[in-house]
Amino acid sequence: MATVESTEDPGDHADGTSITLNMPSTRPDGNLYLAFVGCDGTGETIAETTTSAWTKIGQTSRGVCTLALFAMVGSSAAATYTFGTTSSQHIRATVMRISGTWASADAVSYVSENSGASRTSAPAPAKTNAYPTSLIIRAWVCDADIFTATAPTGHTLQFEDASDGVSCITMAIATSTTAGDTSGSATIGGSFSDGFSIMTVEVESATTVVLSGTAISGGVLESEIVSGGETIIATATGAEVTPA
Repeated sequence: MATVESTEDPGDHADGTSITLNMPSTRPDGNLYLAFVGCDGTGETIAETTTSAWTKIGQTSRGVCTLALFAMVGSSAAATYTFGTTSSQHIRATVMRISGTWASADAVSYVSENSGASRTSAPAPAKTNAYPTSLIIRAWVCDADIFTATAPTGHTLQFEDASDGVSCITMAIATSTTAGDTSGSATIGGSFSDGFSIMTVEVESATTVVLSGTAISGGVLESEIVSGGETIIATATGAEVTPA
């Protein structure tokens, strides 16, 4: 299972159409970076506006807020990046650095769920067919002034929004302590009562498999099946290779 090395807090942003995301001070090439960006409006399109370095994995607008997920493999990563919204909103963001050497952002996928409004707990959905070595991340963004998160059972709270009573958009990020485990809903609790957008994110392991002198990157070795004298390697990206 991949290791989360750091989670950065760039601070709140008042009403506006952009937020500057501060990257970790240590930014090794090849590491995987995940940016979670949320705002307190629906129908918004959240985008990275500085460069084309980030791949947008997806976004969800649920309840009364929007949550977007971006991924980037480090290559001389900048110290800051800017993310924008369609219209003026309260915006919140955080970035995670995950160690390892990654081939692409294709190792990242997600599923979202509508939590509704005025809740005091919020379940993140299970992600079916998760690979047994994957890192599982749960992300919540809440349209609330005050937010005190309680990590779900079997999870470590990586990031909790500073409750300042001003921002009107708050966020929490938690990771499962068991690789590949998305069984059932991971429910965050705490001090809040408002609408949510929620994601369960799967990060496949960064492993390179070498077959007959050919490197196959970006997947994790899931199984090795010997049949009729041939070895078939199945990777997390779905590739199957039969050596000559």
